[in-house]
Amino acid sequence: MADKQIDELPGAGPLDGNESVHVVQAAQSRKTTTDDIAEILHDQAIEDVAGLQAALDGKARAGDVLGAASTSEVRAGATAAKAVTPAALHGA
Repeated sequence: MADKQIDELPGAGPLDGNESVHVVQAAQSRKTTTDDIAEILHDQAIEDVAGLQAALDGKARAGDVLGAASTSEVRAGATAAKAVTPAALHGA
């Protein structure tokens, strides 16, 4: 496998967290596990991601979007995809 490029390798199956992964840390090749990488991702708070809170503050709450579905759409048993779309987009 050392002679193959990454794009020549077969795809992996479902990961269990114990797989070894090659990383470069401080210009040195190292190994870690998929669990170690996942742990970093799960430890991030909203404050840690630049601009995320401001971007989220500018979005509509889910309740606001759900409330925008017209009464006739809800009574007609509209699909979930349509029920969460503002009624104005459907000419209501």
